[in-house]
Amino acid sequence: MIGRGFVAGGTNWGGVVMFGILSLLTITLIVIFTEGHRRIPVQYAKTAIKGNRIYRQSGSTYVPLRVNTAGMIPLIFAMSLMIFPGTIASYFVAPPG
Repeated sequence: MIGRGFVAGGTNWGGVVMFGILSLLTITLIVIFTEGHRRIPVQYAKTAIKGNRIYRQSGSTYVPLRVNTAGMIPLIFAMSLMIFPGTIASYFVAPPG
Protein backbone atom coordinates (compact mmCIF):
# COMPACT_ATOMS: atom_id res chain seq x y z
CA MET A 1 0.00 0.00 0.00
CA ILE A 2 2.84 2.40 0.78
CA GLY A 3 4.54 1.41 -2.49
CA ARG A 4 1.43 2.37 -4.48
CA GLY A 5 1.39 5.71 -2.69
CA PHE A 6 4.99 6.41 -3.71
CA VAL A 7 4.19 5.65 -7.34
CA ALA A 8 1.06 7.80 -7.31
CA GLY A 9 2.82 10.61 -5.43
CA GLY A 10 0.25 10.86 -2.65
CA THR A 11 2.22 9.39 0.23
CA ASN A 12 1.38 10.55 3.73
CA TRP A 13 4.91 11.14 5.07
CA GLY A 14 3.64 11.77 8.58
CA GLY A 15 2.19 8.26 8.70
CA VAL A 16 5.40 6.73 7.35
CA VAL A 17 7.51 8.55 9.94
CA MET A 18 5.10 7.61 12.74
CA PHE A 19 5.21 3.97 11.63
CA GLY A 20 9.02 4.06 11.71
CA ILE A 21 9.11 5.61 15.18
CA LEU A 22 6.60 3.09 16.56
CA SER A 23 8.56 0.23 15.00
CA LEU A 24 11.83 1.37 16.60
CA LEU A 25 10.12 1.89 19.95
CA THR A 26 8.58 -1.59 19.82
CA ILE A 27 11.91 -3.22 18.93
CA THR A 28 13.66 -1.31 21.73
CA LEU A 29 11.11 -2.40 24.33
CA ILE A 30 11.28 -6.01 23.16
CA VAL A 31 15.06 -6.03 23.55
CA ILE A 32 14.87 -4.41 27.00
CA PHE A 33 12.32 -6.92 28.31
CA THR A 34 14.02 -9.92 26.71
CA GLU A 35 17.50 -9.10 28.03
CA GLY A 36 16.46 -7.53 31.33
CA HIS A 37 16.76 -9.15 34.72
CA ARG A 38 15.87 -8.16 38.25
CA ARG A 39 18.38 -8.48 41.07
CA ILE A 40 16.88 -9.92 44.24
CA PRO A 41 19.29 -9.21 47.14
CA VAL A 42 20.32 -12.10 49.36
CA GLN A 43 22.11 -11.43 52.64
CA TYR A 44 23.88 -14.09 54.61
CA ALA A 45 26.30 -14.16 57.50
CA LYS A 46 29.70 -15.82 57.35
CA THR A 47 31.28 -17.17 60.48
CA ALA A 48 34.85 -18.37 60.52
CA ILE A 49 36.45 -19.98 63.53
CA LYS A 50 40.24 -19.88 63.67
CA GLY A 51 41.75 -21.20 66.83
CA ASN A 52 39.76 -19.82 69.71
CA ARG A 53 38.61 -16.67 67.87
CA ILE A 54 35.35 -16.22 65.96
CA TYR A 55 35.37 -13.95 62.92
CA ARG A 56 32.02 -12.74 61.59
CA GLN A 57 31.74 -11.27 58.14
CA SER A 58 28.54 -10.21 56.51
CA GLY A 59 28.22 -10.80 52.82
CA SER A 60 25.56 -9.94 50.32
CA THR A 61 24.88 -11.08 46.82
CA TYR A 62 21.89 -11.25 44.51
CA VAL A 63 19.79 -13.75 42.62
CA PRO A 64 19.25 -12.66 39.00
CA LEU A 65 15.68 -13.32 37.85
CA ARG A 66 14.78 -12.66 34.24
CA VAL A 67 11.96 -10.23 33.55
CA ASN A 68 10.68 -12.30 30.62
CA THR A 69 11.36 -15.95 31.42
CA ALA A 70 9.50 -17.25 28.36
CA GLY A 71 11.87 -15.63 25.85
CA MET A 72 10.40 -15.14 22.37
CA ILE A 73 7.28 -17.27 22.88
CA PRO A 74 4.98 -14.32 23.81
CA LEU A 75 6.04 -12.48 20.64
CA ILE A 76 5.20 -15.47 18.47
CA PHE A 77 1.74 -15.78 20.00
CA ALA A 78 1.17 -12.02 19.74
CA MET A 79 1.96 -12.10 16.02
CA SER A 80 -0.42 -15.03 15.57
CA LEU A 81 -3.20 -13.12 17.30
CA MET A 82 -2.55 -10.03 15.19
CA ILE A 83 -2.65 -11.95 11.90
CA PHE A 84 -5.74 -14.03 12.79
CA PRO A 85 -8.46 -11.35 12.10
CA GLY A 86 -7.01 -10.58 8.67
CA THR A 87 -6.94 -14.26 7.81
CA ILE A 88 -10.59 -14.68 8.77
CA ALA A 89 -11.57 -11.50 6.88
CA SER A 90 -9.83 -12.75 3.72
CA TYR A 91 -12.29 -15.66 3.55
CA PHE A 92 -15.21 -13.24 3.12
CA VAL A 93 -13.79 -11.20 0.23
CA ALA A 94 -15.83 -11.40 -2.96
CA PRO A 95 -13.95 -13.05 -5.86
CA PRO A 96 -12.82 -10.62 -8.58
CA GLY A 97 -14.96 -10.44 -11.69
